[in-house]
Amino acid sequence: MSANSEEPRLAVLYEADSVSVLRLSEAAAGAWTTVWVTDQDARHAAQDVEQDVHRLLSRFGDVVDISGRSTADAASLLQAADISGIVAFSDAQLVRCAELATELGLASNSPETAHRLTNKLAQRQALAAAGMEVPAFAPLSGGSDRLTCVAAAGRVGLPAVLKFQAGTGSRGTSLITTVDELVDAVADPASGPFILEAYLRDRVEPENQRIADYVSVENIVTHGVVSAVAVTGRLPLADGFRETGGFIPSTLGKEEEERVVVASVQAAHALGVTTGCLHTEIKLTPNGPRIIEVNGRTAGGGIPDLLTLVNGFSLIQAAGRAALSESITLDGLVPTEGIGYQFALQPCRQERRVRGVRGVERLRALPSVVGVTNHTRAGQLIDLSAGSYGYLLTMLGHARNHQEMLAAYQAMTAETSVEYA
Repeated sequence: MSANSEEPRLAVLYEADSVSVLRLSEAAAGAWTTVWVTDQDARHAAQDVEQDVHRLLSRFGDVVDISGRSTADAASLLQAADISGIVAFSDAQLVRCAELATELGLASNSPETAHRLTNKLAQRQALAAAGMEVPAFAPLSGGSDRLTCVAAAGRVGLPAVLKFQAGTGSRGTSLITTVDELVDAVADPASGPFILEAYLRDRVEPENQRIADYVSVENIVTHGVVSAVAVTGRLPLADGFRETGGFIPSTLGKEEEERVVVASVQAAHALGVTTGCLHTEIKLTPNGPRIIEVNGRTAGGGIPDLLTLVNGFSLIQAAGRAALSESITLDGLVPTEGIGYQFALQPCRQERRVRGVRGVERLRALPSVVGVTNHTRAGQLIDLSAGSYGYLLTMLGHARNHQEMLAAYQAMTAETSVEYA
């Protein structure tokens, strides 16, 4: 592949379930030449799959395989590839990325900060140590006995939320209302480790919500300076804390918007973040905004696409530029035109197999819809471990206002029906 020799070379730790190769290559155009970094050990890929991945990536840049290499040896390979920065777009690669960047003297968060960004217990401890308001929490191991569970529930209070200490997309997240439920949830000695957190109450009763009582702030951090790019609004969660949609801009008023932005900046500093994109989820409680979690990467759930729709701003390119040690500072949230939205249709958790989704073509005819993707195939099993990412259908759109956006969401729920086997 030909490349501009004057462009900096950016190493990207490849992860199949992260940002697509095509999307990353679009972001790189005119900004950097990509050096793809693969690690078969990290992804447990079969040899034939690894060969296919190598062929795909080599169409869009150079490829460096660090499988089986120590950090020092992998860093030597990357140094020989003449890279000027390194970046990861998945939680699973954040610590490895920080270790390699530190070894190479490149812009990065420290490995300790990367750990806080990928471990919910370490993150809660750091936020609390910095004086931020956090829900009560307690660690639990898989196989914890009843006495240990009783102690944890007493410390946190019930209802509570049980999560894996390391996990994304609400995978393994459940609402705990009794000690018996907690004992059952942590019974497997091979599961966990977990964190039990006090349930953050809604400001409005969930059954009366059209817009969810939580948002996310999309931040970019360069040289320790945190800038807020956008505040993403949310639709009410499905059971199991599964996400059903997001939109930019949110419906928050100016004062509350400023409060959540300030909270996101405080959290970034508390965790020691100096470089990269952050996706910070914040609950709007009766007592003010509270951090749900800080993710040390660009957002998932189609949020980068929403920002591109309403402004043209590329979070993916911003993450790459930050890794190349460029300085990016914003004076307030980016201006937007209209409302970018993406909705997700989640399966019923009591079912096990899907026949299909009806009504997709009617959704594509809606005036604000940009695209509808049907993720189902006849007879597929419902993956109960997929969390928010087990959706059956996603709908991307660009509405004139929030009313038109909500009408599109109502149409999705009214016009579609799921057939289960």
